[in-house]
Amino acid sequence: MKKYRGPLLALAFALLPAPAWAGVGDPQVRTDHPWYPGELACSTFERLFATQAELYKRVVGVKPTTDEQKALAAWLWRNTHYRAGGRDALRSRFLGKGVRLGRRNNPASRVVNV
Repeated sequence: MKKYRGPLLALAFALLPAPAWAGVGDPQVRTDHPWYPGELACSTFERLFATQAELYKRVVGVKPTTDEQKALAAWLWRNTHYRAGGRDALRSRFLGKGVRLGRRNNPASRVVNV
């Protein structure tokens, strides 16, 4: 019996966390924040369009009804929720420091003024 103790203990420890393997899937949260309502607010196209319309109405004061207003609502939502380049790229563009291309800590990487 002693020679089976090691494999039995290993099997017991391997099966011990089995109940904890239950997957959650894709949890999405909706918040009451006026500008960033969470991932659940844009998880389907219907929710996304409703969130865009709410944002447009909050900013402009008119509910988007025409195609132009709906396009502007989509553009407004995209521009308030998307940021490209990161903090360093924005800082370098406005302060004229240039953008480093290549690895972050590579002193041989060249600097390009944008």
